[in-house]
Amino acid sequence: MNMHGGADPVIPYAGNAKRGLDSTDAWLDVWRQRDGCTGPGTSAPAGADVVAATWTSCTDGTEVVNYAIADGGHTWPGATVDGGHGVTTHAIDATRLITSFFAAHPLHDR
Repeated sequence: MNMHGGADPVIPYAGNAKRGLDSTDAWLDVWRQRDGCTGPGTSAPAGADVVAATWTSCTDGTEVVNYAIADGGHTWPGATVDGGHGVTTHAIDATRLITSFFAAHPLHDR
């Protein structure tokens, strides 16, 4: 699972080659390959400023999920305290989503 703001000033969504930072799309490619995902993913709004992309045709029931937060900064989605690095979305709650994701995908030996 990944959540990333489109206006993150610390780790840009599009990456930064000069700083050796890959784009979010490149990281998602790595996880899709690692998890053996095949076929296209699906995208759907997850809130007013969030789009969730999900790949479910993966090995052993794994999934790759990305929450792209339009204009979001380097902040914790749903936080009640200002993180100081851009806009914080309240359309999703990172803590709730992560907890649900790991409950649905427990770690197991491969």
